[in-house]
Amino acid sequence: MLIKDIHIRDPFIMPEKGHYYLYGTTDDNAWEGKARGFSTYESLDLTEWRGPFEVFTPPDGFWADENFWAPEVYIYKGSYYMFASFKTIGKPRTTQILKASGPLGPFMPHSDNNLTPLGWECLDGTLYLDEEGTPYMIF
Repeated sequence: MLIKDIHIRDPFIMPEKGHYYLYGTTDDNAWEGKARGFSTYESLDLTEWRGPFEVFTPPDGFWADENFWAPEVYIYKGSYYMFASFKTIGKPRTTQILKASGPLGPFMPHSDNNLTPLGWECLDGTLYLDEEGTPYMIF
């Protein structure tokens, strides 16, 4: 399929070994209602894409149920880490980290649900490595 045929918001492309993986907000209605998860698409040339591939479906008991937004995926020390924004009624939006062994997942919760300050509406977490390779989340 062509990029124009893909329904996605907040796109993020991760290159790896000659492949490109397109992640983003993929729920039909990202603004309201229950969220389903995240999908990705794969390409060799950034023109033709395969997918969607389901990479994250919330496990039973997952704390958030709406506004699954803006996933970014990074390779760090041989694993794949997805930084994404999540929300539920009565709790501000926060960034949580999910982890997988490959770019197609499945991604599972790696961090506790609050990585950003309690009481703040936060989104769009991203990985930053300093000169020594120490990881930080910027949001």
